[in-house]
Amino acid sequence: MSADAATAELAATYLLWFIPAMALQFALVSTGSALRAVGMGLLDDHVRHCVGDALASGDAGRATEKSQELLAAVQRFAKTT
Repeated sequence: MSADAATAELAATYLLWFIPAMALQFALVSTGSALRAVGMGLLDDHVRHCVGDALASGDAGRATEKSQELLAAVQRFAKTT
């Protein structure tokens, strides 16, 4: 496949734009994935400790409060994924 000089120049310009854009996209996707993993870890910790302890304590007010915190956290997390 051959191309004239103008087409070759356009292809080189495109690649000089495309490759850094792909590198940026990779970094953004990786960062988003890492943040989602941290969010899941925090949510897991909250459920296992705060909510679990509140439910086990038998204190209905505390259990309700922690359950509402859990629901709010899930709603926030669902909006970002």
